[in-house]
Amino acid sequence: MTNTILALHANLFQDANTVESALLKMADNPEVKHKSLSPATMSEKDWDKILVDILSVEKIITL
Repeated sequence: MTNTILALHANLFQDANTVESALLKMADNPEVKHKSLSPATMSEKDWDKILVDILSVEKIITL
């Protein structure tokens, strides 16, 4: 779990691309995992997978 970021794509912010660009330019080169969220169509199993991903990273960014 060393320096890992989870980027949850939920279409909440209009400037999500700006944040994604900043993630790529970070000096310490973190590993960034990307996951898309579609709450209306996600099953309980899908949410369980997201929870596992959340527990496996150091930071979470919602876009």
